Amino acid sequence: MVNHHLFFADLALRNGAYGAVLPDYAAVILDEAHQIEDVASEYFGAQVSTYQLDDLLSDVGYLKLDDNEVERELARISARISRFADAFWISFREGRGWKEDFRWRLGALARPGVPGRAARPGWGR
Repeated sequence: MVNHHLFFADLALRNGAYGAVLPDYAAVILDEAHQIEDVASEYFGAQVSTYQLDDLLSDVGYLKLDDNEVERELARISARISRFADAFWISFREGRGWKEDFRWRLGALARPGVPGRAARPGWGR
């Protein structure tokens, strides 16, 4: 019998091969797991906010690079990320979720000529 916070902390450590919090177990009984989805999301989920994206793009804007071509490419990619983020949040505001409307827009991030492969910023070429 284990608290769900402790259980997910243990799973996170075991998955990262850093060790364990709990002794080895074959079965688990979770104690008072009324918030299990939220706790599991904290340990294994990811979240992003408009503020985080804006902050990242602002920091990128302050970079001073010696290579003008790299600086232009970085500005182009930053603008693309900003447009993509705006479209993403607008699609939810308009009542359309990921499955209904947004999937096709991910294709905009794919590299030309490489089907199904996500684009990676070419900052370092």
